[in-house]
Amino acid sequence: MRNITALLPGEQERLDKRPVPMGDQGMPVPMTSANIA
Repeated sequence: MRNITALLPGEQERLDKRPVPMGDQGMPVPMTSANIA
């Protein structure tokens, strides 16, 4: 699992445009990072 909170704002935007599903929860990165934040 990637450390999403350590990503830069620009990297987060790239992930937001590319919703990569997480392995265990199967949620897009933006939703998962919102849960972590």
